[in-house]
This record gives sequence, C-alpha cells and structure tokens, in this order.
Amino acid sequence: MNVDKGSNTLNYIFAAFTLLSAIKIGSDLYLRYKESQQTKKPCNCKDKA
Repeated sequence: MNVDKGSNTLNYIFAAFTLLSAIKIGSDLYLRYKESQQTKKPCNCKDKA
C-alpha cells in the first residue's frame, strides 16, 4: 500500500482514534460476555420465544 505521509498530526489523530476504538470495542465485548455468563440460565427459555 502506498500511503501519502502528508502530515504527522493527522496520522497521530487517526492512530489515537483507532486505538481508542479498539479498546472500546474490546471492553464492550468483554462486558457483554461477562454479563451473559452471569445471567445464563440452565435452560434457554427466553431464546426459544
């Protein structure tokens, strides 16, 4: 890939945004997984509705 290295500030802003997005998505997925583990019932009655 041939990327134009115009200004370093834009690259830093984009890198920071990407890093924060990755951290937020990871934490959301982890919290959703943790919450589903706690509220899991022996039978999946609500899933069959």
